[in-house]
Amino acid sequence: MSDVTTRSPSTATVTVRAVPWDAPVASALRDEFVAEMGVRYADLLADHPELEDGPPDIDPARIVHTVVAEVDGLVAGHAALLDVGHDWEVKRVYTRPEARRRGVSQALLAALEQYAREQGRERLVLGTGPLQTEAIALYAREGWTRIPGFGPEAFHDFGLYFEKPLGRSGR
Repeated sequence: MSDVTTRSPSTATVTVRAVPWDAPVASALRDEFVAEMGVRYADLLADHPELEDGPPDIDPARIVHTVVAEVDGLVAGHAALLDVGHDWEVKRVYTRPEARRRGVSQALLAALEQYAREQGRERLVLGTGPLQTEAIALYAREGWTRIPGFGPEAFHDFGLYFEKPLGRSGR
């Protein structure tokens, strides 16, 4: 996949490029994501001691694609695809606070969908939590629909799971 550049509604230029999972820029963005989610979910996680270690580690060998986004040349976001068997799961969609509401997550998702489609995938899946209301709204706008839980996090009583059939147009 080559770099993808889009213009967001805020007239910012969003460029998405593929990087290795272990690239320093990708690792730094994932660390920011985990820190933010730790704060956001602190109260909820207090009721679930089994989750005190945070989200399960991701086996880098199962990552099939990682992308980062830049807004007007500044690093702004991250997302990846994890091979979970029959499906690929969207993981660690994150936009830095200063870049939010500028089309970054939308561009990241579009890049992952394009890559998956190019690789012959028919759908993508993802999971999120109830306190990520902006993500839930984005997924609804982008044509994702709710599905039953899957994977190692499916035992949570608060997880929300989505799929998006890709087809030819992805919508």
